[in-house]
Amino acid sequence: MKTDDCGFLQNAVPAPRPPALPESNSGVLRPVPISELGRDSSVEWVWEGYLSPNHITLLVGLWKSGKSTLLAHVLKLLCTGGELGGSVHPAKVLLLTEESEAIWADRRDEIGIGDSVHVICRPFLRRPDFDEWRGLIGELRRLVRDEGYKAVVFDPIPSLWPVTRENDAGQIVDALVPLQGLAGAGTAILLLHHPSKSDATEGRASRGSGALTGFVDVILEFRRFDPERREDRRRVLTAYSRFSETPDETVLELTDAGYVCCGTKADVKRTDRLAVITDLLPRCAPGLTVEEVLKVWPAGNTVPKPGLRTVRNDLQHAFGAGTFGRSGDGKKQSPYRFWVSDSIPASSVSYRAEPNSDRQDGSAVADDDDSDRREREAIMSVEADAARK
Repeated sequence: MKTDDCGFLQNAVPAPRPPALPESNSGVLRPVPISELGRDSSVEWVWEGYLSPNHITLLVGLWKSGKSTLLAHVLKLLCTGGELGGSVHPAKVLLLTEESEAIWADRRDEIGIGDSVHVICRPFLRRPDFDEWRGLIGELRRLVRDEGYKAVVFDPIPSLWPVTRENDAGQIVDALVPLQGLAGAGTAILLLHHPSKSDATEGRASRGSGALTGFVDVILEFRRFDPERREDRRRVLTAYSRFSETPDETVLELTDAGYVCCGTKADVKRTDRLAVITDLLPRCAPGLTVEEVLKVWPAGNTVPKPGLRTVRNDLQHAFGAGTFGRSGDGKKQSPYRFWVSDSIPASSVSYRAEPNSDRQDGSAVADDDDSDRREREAIMSVEADAARK
């Protein structure tokens, strides 16, 4: 395969023409009074909450955790439109990747990615220098204007940019500034990146200098829902964003039909618990009390045994949704008992959490310390009863 003197593949992009001077957005600086600044009624999105023209999104995920699979499904939806934790709108996309044509051809055939996605595989034979990088970004700006790409993806950015010292904030910023100009041409930019060896929290999972995470507009961190279970196909997408439209957290599950949204981690954990509780409860009255459910909770289950208050909340909300039946007065001599309602299949058990719903009647508990005291007393009572028996 032929290359030019700068290391570009000749069938990828032409040789760069480095600018003589740094460029501003328009070539002329025009200060504007802050009162004249405006914003459209809504930000334009190609992937609702996550990917917006004129802005930069960073997706960080552990290698071989499914990050490229997520990208492939996003690209598919950008061809057809659909839902993935938010609406995905049809758009023309340019993908720059370190991977070979054969790998992306396999993904195309397996997932069904359409021709709205254009690909440049391995645009450099070696790491570019900063002049070559600026030349590439200049060529991409031309392609965005001429071809109408609404998103440009760099997969992954460490294999494509000129940065040699990832902890050097100056190098990072020098590489990112040209991308701001590319985004300003009217395209969304998605950068895929790897995490540090010791996973951090609060938007700091990305490897290297914090200049990268501080520069971008949206940070997405992609993790396994249950790292101890490799067979679990659920993933958690945690977001830190300049936009209120971006969800803080979404759990996605990979199915044969693609990724589906399962809610937040709290939603998914409650759904998992309710599945266990549904298996434990009888299908008719009089049913089980909260304490009795905990007594028969299966040991070694993939769903950890929860606390008394958690199970009480789960049972009350499922009763409120009509999934479980209930008898009793909620008093010491007549505790609530629950069973699975015949009117709703057990497989449909699911609900989203409502805050401060700790009492048996579903009313809010004003004092958390008092609630914890009552829970400890109830647990001690159950253990005492078990010892007497």
